[in-house]
Amino acid sequence: MKRTSIALSLAFVATSCHSTRPGIAPPSGPAPQNVVARAIAYDRVLVRWEAPASGSPTEYVVYRDGAQVARTPQREIVDGEVAAASAAPLRYEVAARFGDGPGARSASVEALHDRPRDGIPEPFLAEHPHWVDLYQKAWDLAWTKIQYPTAKNRFVSPYMDEAFNPHTFQWDTCFMVLFGRYAGGVFPGIHSFDNFYAKQHDDGFICREIVEEDGSDFFTTDSDQAINPPLFAWVEWESYRFTGDKDRLKAVLPHLVSYFRWIQDHRRRANGFYWTSNLGSGMDNSPRQADGWIDLTAQQALAALSIAKIADQVEDATTSETFRYEYRLLKDLVNEKAWDPEDQIYYDLAADGSFAKAKTAACFWPLLAQIPSLTQAAGLVYHLNDPKEFRRPHSFPTLSADHPQYDPKGGYWLGAVWPPTWFATVKGLEAYGLTDFAYDATLNHLENLSAVFQSTGTIYENYSPEKAMPGEPARGDFVGWSGVGPIAALIENVIGVQVSAPRNLVQWRIRLTEEHGIKHLRFGEHDVSLRCEKRVAGGPCHLTIETEKPITLVVDPGFGPHLVDIPAGGAKFTLKNPALPAED
Repeated sequence: MKRTSIALSLAFVATSCHSTRPGIAPPSGPAPQNVVARAIAYDRVLVRWEAPASGSPTEYVVYRDGAQVARTPQREIVDGEVAAASAAPLRYEVAARFGDGPGARSASVEALHDRPRDGIPEPFLAEHPHWVDLYQKAWDLAWTKIQYPTAKNRFVSPYMDEAFNPHTFQWDTCFMVLFGRYAGGVFPGIHSFDNFYAKQHDDGFICREIVEEDGSDFFTTDSDQAINPPLFAWVEWESYRFTGDKDRLKAVLPHLVSYFRWIQDHRRRANGFYWTSNLGSGMDNSPRQADGWIDLTAQQALAALSIAKIADQVEDATTSETFRYEYRLLKDLVNEKAWDPEDQIYYDLAADGSFAKAKTAACFWPLLAQIPSLTQAAGLVYHLNDPKEFRRPHSFPTLSADHPQYDPKGGYWLGAVWPPTWFATVKGLEAYGLTDFAYDATLNHLENLSAVFQSTGTIYENYSPEKAMPGEPARGDFVGWSGVGPIAALIENVIGVQVSAPRNLVQWRIRLTEEHGIKHLRFGEHDVSLRCEKRVAGGPCHLTIETEKPITLVVDPGFGPHLVDIPAGGAKFTLKNPALPAED
């Protein structure tokens, strides 16, 4: 069930809303003027006003929908209690008080709910403004997808809706969090997971789809479609790197452990591999004949590794040791059973233990879980880089182009480029230090998405692998997981900035030669802006850093990493290539 968001326009009422009732003294002074209310986050509205035309008020009283919400001597407030009321337009009035007497109320005004610009990082790319336009469009679309708990569904947090159907999905939410964390104070981010944790069964089960109207599970536990890719632990870890919030890690660790155990107890074959269904895996019509599913097995390994890292941070040595052992078992199992040394790729397993030889996006999940050896990773890269397979005009399709069922128009999971599997593959390449390949793949992805955006004005859930077109079929206005490319990958892989709040660390890998950077990148307690001047590849790199607090910057301009301690206030400096002759 869709709900109406806060009103989209300002509307002033011509006359004062104050009325005089019998027995109540009339106002003793004029009303404040020019009240303006605008959303500054999904759960906060900034209300500002000007003083009355005459008189000297002692304080102001602010009303939302007729109920008092604040008293202040200032001429603005932030109303931080709006989420429960934001299913309907919010109307604000301000009354001035003079001494002990009541003052007149202003005309009422509806809250402006355009997407805030403040609180969201500002990338700039002098020669690729269309990428920035795509970035802004992704945020604009995401802003329209925010939903709120209701008394009936008993959710515990606002969340971004994937806009696919009237349910909220596990793995859609995971990828929305991965880009939403860049504006965590403005958009609901990691706390979207709390709706799933609140619905977790006593035995650890979490349904892949929860009905938004009443908060019920859409599937029973015995359905082969009951779970989605188990990515909560991985995303919690990635979010922690951005926030440094150890209290959250302590709170969510039991949920992650019990969910892992439920999948282990209910979705594991006798040979140790995990099983699901096409719909459960998210790859609805993929031509897979699997009994042991390579993606779910690798995702469980990724979950185990992430749980171990989380346990380390909260000093739970027993859980850390237990899940590192689980991870090693799965890593060894996948390499022993699912790696085809002849084809140099991982496959699903058939019921008899043989390879189910369909080359799909599922084959590359082991990269993200850091399962392959360096030699095996090189084999996977060969397939990703082969124009006859996955290096198509829009990389990477979800089915190899040499498969007989490959659909050049996309055909849903018969070859379309899907943002979640594309992003997982790019992050898998990064895990093996293959950052140049990840960079090239992201440039390719953004150019295709930008071309489609310029011709259609929107973003889609999947794309054709052969032309700059939406996939057939594909939903439009989809953000959704489609925001991971225009937002997260633009920042992390093209501009090249990644952060660690626990370490006060910014890593900046510079490959663009145009003037570029990002303003107001917020993580942990930091607000950092980075600028690189236009340059020649391999030549001097002129950098300007602004930061409110000290940070450690590791910057690689293409001729080796440099570690620089940046003081509060920032720094401006030049890095020179030691391989070039010194300037006179």
